[in-house]
Amino acid sequence: AALILATITGNIGIKGGGASTGGGGSEPTFNMKKATWSPGFPGASIIPGSKNALRGWNLIMNGKTQPIKAAFLFYHNPLLAYGNATTYIKAFNNMELVVVSDVQMSWTAQYADYVLPDAMCYERDDVWRSGPYIVYMQKAVEPPADTRSCFEVWKGLAERVGFGQYFNFTVQELIGFLLDSNSPLLEGLDVEKLKREGLFHIRMPYPPPIAFPDKKFPTPSGRAEFYVEDLSSFGD
Repeated sequence: AALILATITGNIGIKGGGASTGGGGSEPTFNMKKATWSPGFPGASIIPGSKNALRGWNLIMNGKTQPIKAAFLFYHNPLLAYGNATTYIKAFNNMELVVVSDVQMSWTAQYADYVLPDAMCYERDDVWRSGPYIVYMQKAVEPPADTRSCFEVWKGLAERVGFGQYFNFTVQELIGFLLDSNSPLLEGLDVEKLKREGLFHIRMPYPPPIAFPDKKFPTPSGRAEFYVEDLSSFGD
């Protein structure tokens, strides 16, 4: 609705307009080590045989990938987020193990073999990128005794299966590793300063792109379509 409002009021294809191409599959992923921007949604290409997360799940359901016997889902609720929930339910049924870590009993968690209580964002230290900013997420309170963060879960699993030496660091050290870069885009970034100030503005080498500056759209008509004729063939 927000994009439609921006479009009909002429706020598309202009600097400062309300229509954005950010988010979802088109959001660029910032690579601090290589100082580059690469398109795509983080994690979308991890399913063998597919560069698209949604199609990847279909491949799993139809048995067309290498055997995937387990799924560990953190910060993720695909049944709610992606639509066509029956696809994921069938995929889960084809697996030997499904584990979900979440702060609530999500729809996806109801189909898991194990549900782990995750630490909320206020209960763990972390860093996050939001647009052109690197944000420091400072723990405000200690989590409940039976709660583990994603970092603690993976660290514990690594130790149990004999790979503990590769995870022999604290979460604070991990944050330091993530922010340790010679990239000019991160010039002036200091971990302690980030903790004090809360965020760091990435040194963008070029202005952000403007969506559809030529007013040409990848639709059959070439226009911004509010009613999608192609969907009528699917009964929508």
